Amino acid sequence: MDSLFARRGEQWSAVLESGQLFSESCMKFMKEQSAKANNHHVISFEQFNRTFSVKEIIDHNEGLPRQEYRVLLEEGWCDCAKFQVFRMSCSHVIAACSYAHQDVLTLLSPIYKIDTLLGVYNNAFPVMAKEDYWPAYEGQVVWHNDMM
Repeated sequence: MDSLFARRGEQWSAVLESGQLFSESCMKFMKEQSAKANNHHVISFEQFNRTFSVKEIIDHNEGLPRQEYRVLLEEGWCDCAKFQVFRMSCSHVIAACSYAHQDVLTLLSPIYKIDTLLGVYNNAFPVMAKEDYWPAYEGQVVWHNDMM
C-alpha cells in the first residue's frame, strides 16, 4: 500500500521534472493579480529605495473603494497587506515591479517553490515494528479527561 507521503513525493517530483518552478495555486494567484496590476497607475517616489505609490484606476469588485497603496519593495511591504500575509506579490507589488523592471518572481516566498514542496514529501519513514518488539515504556501515563 502506497503511503500519502510517497504518492505526494512522486507527484511533486514529476512536476519538478516538467520544469514548473512554482505551485499551481501560486501561479493562479499571480495570474489573477497580474491582470489587476494592468489597471494600476504607479508613481515612483524613491527609485533608489524602490518606494512607490500605486493607485487603482478601476474597481475590482472586491467590495473596497479604489485606493492608493504604498509599496516598499526592499522591505517586502504593501499597504493592502496581501504581500505580507500570503508571501506572494499582490497586484500593487506586481505593478511596482513592472514599473521598476524587476522580476516579480524573485519576491515570491520559497514555500511556493516546487523543490520546497518536494522536500516536504521526500522524507523516509521507517515501517513500524510489531508492537511486541517495542521497548517497555517507563514514563508517566497521561489519561484524557472525558469531561473536557
